[in-house]
Amino acid sequence: MKSQIFILSLAVSVQAYSQTGRVGINTENPQNTFHIDGGKDNPLTGTPSDAQQANDVIITNDGKIGIGMTVPKNLLNITKKGNATGIVTPFVDGITLTADANSPDWSGPGLYLEGANATAGQKLFKLNYTRNTAGNSFLNFQAVADNASGSTRQIMSVYHNGNVGIGGNPNTTPAVERLDVVEGNVRVRTINTNVGNGTTDRRVVADANGVLKTIDNEDYNFFHSRLINNQTLSSDALTNTVLFGSPIATSPFYTYNTSTGILTFNSSGLYFITYQGGFSEFAAGTHLLLGIINVATGQYIGRGSNWSALARTGNVGQMSSYTTMINVPSAGFQIRFIAFAGASGNAVLLANETGGSGTGNVTNLTIQKTR
Repeated sequence: MKSQIFILSLAVSVQAYSQTGRVGINTENPQNTFHIDGGKDNPLTGTPSDAQQANDVIITNDGKIGIGMTVPKNLLNITKKGNATGIVTPFVDGITLTADANSPDWSGPGLYLEGANATAGQKLFKLNYTRNTAGNSFLNFQAVADNASGSTRQIMSVYHNGNVGIGGNPNTTPAVERLDVVEGNVRVRTINTNVGNGTTDRRVVADANGVLKTIDNEDYNFFHSRLINNQTLSSDALTNTVLFGSPIATSPFYTYNTSTGILTFNSSGLYFITYQGGFSEFAAGTHLLLGIINVATGQYIGRGSNWSALARTGNVGQMSSYTTMINVPSAGFQIRFIAFAGASGNAVLLANETGGSGTGNVTNLTIQKTR
């Protein structure tokens, strides 16, 4: 009997709060198909104010749900008290969160993602729409305390202008580039599997502010070639060609012909060629030296003559290091490495140098392209 009385009472109550097929709870003025006035403060007629709608929940006749509003503009429209949505016709069917993006402590509209059983201190993430102190709007992603009392780490900020900031404080260090890594390093684990094209690719450098830029290959100091094995030399004439063979590395700036010993530059600019080696004397007072010649003119460009007396014993000498600077005027410029015999103390006068027989080796060769 009691249950029948309760059902009758509920039916009478619902009937009393319904108009033209609408059902209202705590309101005699339902604004759509189903309307709950949580604060029981809506007017008997007319449209409730924003403050009155703040505690309302509504379901419209086209299936939209509004929380904190009576005219939802999306399938689910949630708004903070006193903030009406400005959306007229959304082009995305889904969820709309409406609130004041100027709220303190970046507490504009957003979501908490909570893992109740996660490790202590790692239970909560926050994603929300807010602004920094300069008034720039951004989507904010933070790690926060387990009780949502404050932020523990700024993770990422996506600004309305399309810039993305990683880490840092959006108030003091907002993203000023399309991707701005404010704190931490950048790592690409598979970058070594992406082999580039040395003739067309550009090089990436960072300026004083950490901004990545590309530069021409010609504007970059780079060691292009280093001999892997000793190269044995022999000479019986001033113009004997030195063939280095395969150990010379490939480069976008030159090609080397292992049959002719000719190195052809593909790019103009200033080059430094450094080589080291040990050589045996041909006869008393003569040395086996290494030189460079201009193929087109036959002119000597540079040669090694700075022998180390301390390293020489008997008929064996050691050239510790020798660098020749070559100004390549244009692509196609060719040089050839040569070996020749030179009299001790008279190495500068090519006309007085005599040929002979002997051997030596170059243990290290580098070719450096500079600006």
